[in-house]
Amino acid sequence: MAMNRSARAACTGLLLLLAVMGWYVVAADYDYSALSGTYTFGGQGVISAVTLNPDRTFSQERTEAGHVMHTTGTWRRIGEGGVAFSADFLRLPGQQSYGDKFGYDPKSTTNDDFGGSFRKILTVYPELLLDGVPDNLVLHKKLFR
Repeated sequence: MAMNRSARAACTGLLLLLAVMGWYVVAADYDYSALSGTYTFGGQGVISAVTLNPDRTFSQERTEAGHVMHTTGTWRRIGEGGVAFSADFLRLPGQQSYGDKFGYDPKSTTNDDFGGSFRKILTVYPELLLDGVPDNLVLHKKLFR
């Protein structure tokens, strides 16, 4: 009977350890494939859907007052959760480019790029925050296509 309890406690401990390790693998994954998907924004008369591809390209559709615009460009991760979009990104209301935020540098090739970051809700579900004034703009990842 004591062996049964010990075996049960060992199995429970092992299962708990495996669950924590599985959670960590998902929570710490900020790879391009983990962050790829479609992120949506709606507010201030604008609707936008940005699809991030694992090959570091994006496509965007932006609708304002019935006028639909499409674009494609590139994106790159910066550090663990940071992100930068090429100047092709269609600006959302209040969104700031690097030049807007830090001042234009005549020697820089990234003045018109847009920055932001990813955060994970409950450490597993990503949201995209874009640099903006007065607050960051939040784009929510679509769970299903």
